[in-house]
Amino acid sequence: MYTVTKLLKTYLWPRRLRLAYLAWLMLFSLAAQLLRPQILRSVLDLSLAGNAYVQVLRGVVLLGGVAVMGHLFDALVRYGSDALGWEATNELRHDLTRHVLGLDMAFYKATNPGELIERVDVDVTRLANLLANFVRHIVINVLFILGSVILLWREHYLVGLIFAAYTAMSLVLVSGVRSITTPYVVAERKATAHVYGVASEHLSTTEDIQSVGGATAMLNKMRREFYAWLPHRTKAYLAYASIWSAAMFLQTVSMLIAVALAVYMWRDLGASIGTAYLIIHYAELLQQPVQQIRMQLQELQRAAASLTRINTLLALSSLAEHQSDSAPLPPGSLHVRASDLSFNYADDNTLVLENVSFNLPAGKVLGVIGRTGSGKTTLARLLARQYDPTGGLLLLGGIATTSVAVKTVRERISFVTQEVQVFKASVRDNLTFFDDACTDQKLIDVLTELGLLDWYTALPAGLNTMMEAGNSGLSAGEGQLLALARAFLRNPSLVVLDEASAKLDPITEALISRALRRLLTERTGLVIAHRLATLEEVDYLLLLDKGQVIEFGTRERLASDPDSHYSRLRQLGLEEVLV
Repeated sequence: MYTVTKLLKTYLWPRRLRLAYLAWLMLFSLAAQLLRPQILRSVLDLSLAGNAYVQVLRGVVLLGGVAVMGHLFDALVRYGSDALGWEATNELRHDLTRHVLGLDMAFYKATNPGELIERVDVDVTRLANLLANFVRHIVINVLFILGSVILLWREHYLVGLIFAAYTAMSLVLVSGVRSITTPYVVAERKATAHVYGVASEHLSTTEDIQSVGGATAMLNKMRREFYAWLPHRTKAYLAYASIWSAAMFLQTVSMLIAVALAVYMWRDLGASIGTAYLIIHYAELLQQPVQQIRMQLQELQRAAASLTRINTLLALSSLAEHQSDSAPLPPGSLHVRASDLSFNYADDNTLVLENVSFNLPAGKVLGVIGRTGSGKTTLARLLARQYDPTGGLLLLGGIATTSVAVKTVRERISFVTQEVQVFKASVRDNLTFFDDACTDQKLIDVLTELGLLDWYTALPAGLNTMMEAGNSGLSAGEGQLLALARAFLRNPSLVVLDEASAKLDPITEALISRALRRLLTERTGLVIAHRLATLEEVDYLLLLDKGQVIEFGTRERLASDPDSHYSRLRQLGLEEVLV
């Protein structure tokens, strides 16, 4: 779990040489800020004493030079700290994204994309602001306050003592107000993430909502969400306003104290006008670091809320993290066996699969049929270890899937669905998933073998042709062939096809069938389908209904048995399976 200290140590300490460089720049900037009032006092006293014009002019030139150098150092510090902060948090964003990508399907089932964007982008951006400004606004301003108090103490111990006490009280008061208001900020960030999630969900289904005339209902729901969001926003705003109000009150008190001390020093102790102005000027300058520390504490408040949400995300673990050891899978095609296999999703006690048993020899193909909701896709997800069984055993090569590393299982299995994910990248990267080790000739050979040569030759830049996300420019058949080419390149031991030909016309389906025969050669396969025609070449059949096995056996035996469910479905000539 990250704390602010651990965050700084993990992502800033490796960049300590640049931090040291920034520290020197900050010290030069600090020296310039502390020196300016001293020079200004000298200029005022020289002017009022009637000294020579040349002496006054030298003081003015020195004051201008110090001011310019101070602003230059400050600009370099600002640029360097911003760059450092963003580099550090980009590394955090990378680590957080890698963690999220390693989580299981149960997490994605319960989390919408909008909430993920809010956490990985917005929350990390708030931490970027903290890392970029923490050193500049906290450390340098604390040093400025200490330096100012010391210089004021040199003028008179009473002045230094009063401003030291005032500054300490100011920081304690502002910090106390911040701690009181933190829960309201945390609640507001949580509510914001929820609203982003709901908005993202509705925007992704705009076409469907419009087609059924649900726009009014959607707007009413969004209105309710915004109304529920408003109280959290109001409380968070009042929390920020309370810190600002406390700071403004302290600033007013500070200036009244400074004027009173300046008058006292000038009238009763015989201080010069320059010294009196120096006290007021330092008091005014002290407002800036106190204000910046206040603002940084507000940023720290926001960052603390974001850090809490990031830690919540990082606390989630995947199946792989719960596994201390791993058994190796045997080479070649994998034997698949289920024994009293049962499963239910975490948010539902209803069994999706109940006491499912079957035995699929290595190198054979199993066809799984059943109407929607029968558990077909859940079985495929269990094979890929997107979930683990809640009862019974599922074995690959004689080894329970729960005993094999998630990475190992997924390296040996190719999972092809009817929804093909296309990235905004080149054809080569879409085929290889950004693996540069695969040669162009190998890719072309695979495309040729799977029937995509005509499509490939029509590409304007060959394998370098850029593709758009979301299947843009691809027909359903081309998308499925692309997915099969990906699977072929991985050389899997087990191929899982989930409704891969559900959206295809008969001609394209014949092309897909030819590609499938090549892909499944000497490999174990599991083909999920609604259409009986898809199952003509499988070796075994598994019929599911409401998560239970209705029948299992070789396709030839079930087809020749007039009393089997499969045989009756064929005799009725049903295109879609209705078990």
